[in-house]
Amino acid sequence: MPNLLTKCLFWAILTIILNYMSYGQTAILSIICLCIGQILLLYKTSWGILFYIATVVIFSDIAFDFGDEELSGLSTIYTVSVGPFSLSVFWTLSLALIVGFKYTQAYGVSKNLLLVIFVFIFYFVLGIYNIGLEGSRFVSDVAYFVNILTGYIITSYLFNSVYSNGRSLHDDLVILISIFSAKCLFLILHAIEISNTLNSYSYFAESGLYLSCFFIPLVLAMMNEGNNSKYFKIALFLPITANLISASRGRLIIIVFAACFALIRLGKIQRIIYFIPICFIAGSLVYNFSAAYFDFFLWKLDTFEIGNDKSQSSTVRYIEFLNILYLHIENIYSFFIGTGFGSYFTSENVAYPFSLYGTDAYPNIWITNDTFFKPHSSLLYIFLKFGLIGFVICFIYLPYVAYKNSIHSETVTLKGYYPLMIAISSSLFLLFLVNFSSKLQIFTGLLLGALFSLRKLKLA
Repeated sequence: MPNLLTKCLFWAILTIILNYMSYGQTAILSIICLCIGQILLLYKTSWGILFYIATVVIFSDIAFDFGDEELSGLSTIYTVSVGPFSLSVFWTLSLALIVGFKYTQAYGVSKNLLLVIFVFIFYFVLGIYNIGLEGSRFVSDVAYFVNILTGYIITSYLFNSVYSNGRSLHDDLVILISIFSAKCLFLILHAIEISNTLNSYSYFAESGLYLSCFFIPLVLAMMNEGNNSKYFKIALFLPITANLISASRGRLIIIVFAACFALIRLGKIQRIIYFIPICFIAGSLVYNFSAAYFDFFLWKLDTFEIGNDKSQSSTVRYIEFLNILYLHIENIYSFFIGTGFGSYFTSENVAYPFSLYGTDAYPNIWITNDTFFKPHSSLLYIFLKFGLIGFVICFIYLPYVAYKNSIHSETVTLKGYYPLMIAISSSLFLLFLVNFSSKLQIFTGLLLGALFSLRKLKLA
């Protein structure tokens, strides 16, 4: 355990240092990390994969303009670009190609891979058939597909070639928890700095904070197995505090749902009461450090009603749903199979009740042309692009498989398997709801790869 503790401290400190340095507005750090990742990948594939997974959690992927260049500058693998593509795109593609090649060499071309290739070609052709190539967003939609596929491939390789041969899954999960906790600590400290410097009333954290819906259930499952409770209580406290500072109604709802589902699966729903003092302490700290953040959090909870002038984000999502539904009704085949890559919906059937200009809801060119390529919910995105079939696969079939696996996972001898399955069954459905960024898409793929690899291994 001391050895594991040392590793956790190392990665936690490294996470804070890298995040601090990423606000130095220099691309050199990201380039160095990319080079290290490529060297590790070529030297020892498993090391390269694990380093990549760590950086997915470590680095922020969204830079918000706080009105101060010194505070808003952000240079990470997600924000530093070479030409039209970020460094993360090159890293992800190299991983997909190298690991995919090694995986097929070792295990052959599986039926699942052939099915994925067919689906990719089908939806590419479907998108061209519906709207053609001109003016579409094929690259963005293809990236969604490739990000999830890459995550699936690399964790499939890890479980079939690494964890099945003795590497500790439990230790790697604990290290990943320490990385995420340290990232949350940095976000808290950065939010305090923003508040003190700019008197900001809100703090917009990067998309990785949505991963709380995975890590909180994972921590709860680890604690249930008798792991170090003080360490894991801190690992609960930091994400909760970060989510109170960076208030988001949708994120808070999925975190509460994930935590409750995990406790129910563990047969420990009574432990929900433990969250009361944790949330009280976290809320008190947020209020003391920045009353404006706390007031904004309360305002977000009070403005959820659709149609409320204060809640434009909820109204936008509701109008999106209606317009996509009308689109599918008018073209009934698309209701079942979707509209394909690069497709869009319009506001022809249901108009927005307010002007979209200046709201940051969509790019101005989309508003002007009345062509909205990407709705504000991954649920609506999947329903638009992949239809009812994609919806059923992502939100019914895959969560059901995860749930069934978690039921039969207690007898598995691989340490870390049971907590991981509890976390996957608690969060997979929710991640499909919110995986609007490449980081969340990759992480969704990681969980899918772990889910189906563990089913095959049958390490009982």
